[in-house]
Amino acid sequence: MLKSGLIFAAVVLSSLVFGRESYADAQHPSRAIEGGTRIRLVIDDTVVPAILNNSKSSQALISKLPYTATLYRGSSGYCGTIGDQLPVEDKDMHRGWLNGDIVYSVNTDELAIPYKKEEISENLYSGLVTLGVVETPFSTLDAFGGSITVRIELE
Repeated sequence: MLKSGLIFAAVVLSSLVFGRESYADAQHPSRAIEGGTRIRLVIDDTVVPAILNNSKSSQALISKLPYTATLYRGSSGYCGTIGDQLPVEDKDMHRGWLNGDIVYSVNTDELAIPYKKEEISENLYSGLVTLGVVETPFSTLDAFGGSITVRIELE
């Protein structure tokens, strides 16, 4: 009985310390999307598989494919201003991201692929809409330079 009580206490304590999600696997996306639209992000000669969800914002992006954007490396991943505003439903807006998300910032019209700092993002960033998720180890994204041109196309 004491042993199971200690295990329960350790689980509760770890959830308080580490917050809403597990960051144990810092090399793979934290989110999985079922039933979305498969796309590929073409960066130089590398194809990064990804999937977009069925939100109104994602559907608007899909209608523009193929779409090209220039993104810049920041401390949490890549982001860049896009020339198009995407429609947004209030129910899809939130704070923060999960590592590996593809997000749209309503406030800045930026497209971002953050794959680091999930654990602090909720405290720093609001007005985000999750469009999808990359399906690749983060080491693939780490291999690119400070500026990338991303061509987004249907798979």
